[in-house]
Amino acid sequence: MLEYVTGLSTFFALVSTGLLVAAAGKRRSYALPLLALSMLLYALGAGAEFLAALRGGWGWFHYKFYYAISPIQVALLGLGVVSLYIYRWMGGRGLQLYLAYTAVVSLLLLAAVASAELNTEALSDVFVGGRAMPDEVRRFSPLLTVPSGLFTIVVPLYYYARKEKRLHALLIPLASIVMMIAGGAIRRGQVDVFYLLEFVASVILTTAFYQVYREA
Repeated sequence: MLEYVTGLSTFFALVSTGLLVAAAGKRRSYALPLLALSMLLYALGAGAEFLAALRGGWGWFHYKFYYAISPIQVALLGLGVVSLYIYRWMGGRGLQLYLAYTAVVSLLLLAAVASAELNTEALSDVFVGGRAMPDEVRRFSPLLTVPSGLFTIVVPLYYYARKEKRLHALLIPLASIVMMIAGGAIRRGQVDVFYLLEFVASVILTTAFYQVYREA
């Protein structure tokens, strides 16, 4: 099993967080704090997976915490990417609307997760995915992950093609595509593939945010 590689994913996500915080200290930007918070949640999510691997399963609060932050992490990444590359989208209103949408759905997700009755039998599986969460709660996750996943691919590529050819504008979409493939691996039950691709995505994002830091 490759679940222990999540420890390395946690490490690289924390490195990304540090780079983005340092960049935010050098350049005033809404994007950098959003991206830093996203990568901190990435580290916490991977760390939760690593803890589950060490324990051989999930606790009640442990799992709820993991399930709540994972979609929000993706949403914050999308917000950060939009802010980084097309801040003036619709004169700035596009970003504000996207932020408001993300905030509302995130609050609904958090409320649903907090009150959810879990399938405790599923928590004994090191990789439980969403199986322990009721379907009425799971429906909130795609509302955050799908639009943000698309934004993290389309927006940087648009920036690269139409404005400036920056390496990070290629690496961020690549990391997003890797994570989408990882999501497909989950649905096919390929657990080791998911853990490996999560690690690969964390390395790609760290490389991208190192470039962002150098440009700050």
